[in-house]
Amino acid sequence: MNEPRRKMVISPLWLQFSILTFLIGFSVLGYLAYAIYGQHPPMPEQVVAEDGSLLFTRDDIMAGQHLFQKYGLMQFGTFFGHGAYLGQDFTAQYLHEAALSMLRFYGQGASPYPEGKARVEKELKQDFYDSNTRILVYSPGQVYAFNQLAGFYRSWFGPPVA
Repeated sequence: MNEPRRKMVISPLWLQFSILTFLIGFSVLGYLAYAIYGQHPPMPEQVVAEDGSLLFTRDDIMAGQHLFQKYGLMQFGTFFGHGAYLGQDFTAQYLHEAALSMLRFYGQGASPYPEGKARVEKELKQDFYDSNTRILVYSPGQVYAFNQLAGFYRSWFGPPVA
């Protein structure tokens, strides 16, 4: 009944290295998860125009994020390296169309094309987020582009389905 215990076929060091690798690997993963959680991008409570008029709120952003996740749109785009095989890259599309809208907006005045282009580039790269008030301020060109693209995406996706 009491048979002697069989000796391991492989070295006992293999088991020790496996456990050590497991512990170190999950410790690194845990640290990275903690670091990513602590360094997430800021989410404004409000996005306003320069004149103070409200464009959208944090609740609107979260509703859009939930809709994005509901339909699995995070699998689309270029993040995984296969471009538009699955569908439209909406972030790239929005940035491109917003830049074109801003160019049209600034081109209506007296500024020549190179100056308007430089202004659009500056505004798209500049951070207008105030971390103390948690408010993001859009420039006039960004407000114009936002309003133009809100209509564009309403027609793109059609009327809402309840």
